[in-house]
Amino acid sequence: MSAWLRRCAAPILAVLAVTAAGCGGLLPTPPQRQLYRVTAVTRFPTDLPSAHGPVLIVGSVAAPGGIDTARIALSHTPVSIDYYGGAEWTDRAPTLVHDALIDSLENSGAFAAVAADSLSISGNYRLEPELRDFEAVYDSPNGPPRAQVAIMLKLVRLPAQTIVAQTLLRDQEPAAANAIPQVVAAINTALDKVLQQAVTWTASNAALSPSRR
Repeated sequence: MSAWLRRCAAPILAVLAVTAAGCGGLLPTPPQRQLYRVTAVTRFPTDLPSAHGPVLIVGSVAAPGGIDTARIALSHTPVSIDYYGGAEWTDRAPTLVHDALIDSLENSGAFAAVAADSLSISGNYRLEPELRDFEAVYDSPNGPPRAQVAIMLKLVRLPAQTIVAQTLLRDQEPAAANAIPQVVAAINTALDKVLQQAVTWTASNAALSPSRR
C-alpha cells in the first residue's frame, strides 16, 4: 500500500474501530423471558381404590392449535385468542398437562402402574385426554382475568379399543391481579382441581371394577 493510501485509510479505520466499540454499550439487553411450569396433584380423597387396580396407559394430550403452544394464552372474546408477551410455559401446554396428569395418577396410588402411551407398554386401559381450555379469560378490559381449564377424558378398554366411559372436567379460578405471576397461579390452581377430578373419576370408574374387566 502506498504512503498516500495509508494516510487516507488510517482515519477511516479509526472511526470504524470507535463505532464498533461503542455499539456494545448502545445495543439494549434482550429482555429475559419468564418461564413457568405446572404442578401435579399430591393430595387425594382417602377413599380412592388401592394400588391393586389396573395398569393404565395415558395417551398424548390432544389440543386445538391456539393452546398447543408454549405461549401463555389469553382471550378477550369467545372467538379471539392472544398471548402474553415476555412469558412462556417451559414446554407446550399439552405436554405439561400430560406429564402432570401422569404424575398425579401415579401419586394417587390407585393403579398397579401408570405409563405414557409412547413407552409401548401393555395395559388394561388407556386414558385419552383432550385439552379443551387452558387460558386466561378477560371479562372486562381493566380487571384481572379468570383462569379457565377444561379436559375431556375418554377411558378405553384394551386390547378391544372400546370406549367405556368419558367425561368433561372443568374449573375456573379468578386471578388475584392482572399480572402474569398471578394469572399463572390461577391457571395452576384450576389445573390442580381438574387433575384431582380426573384422578378421582378414573380411579373410581365403574368400568374398572374387576367384574367388568
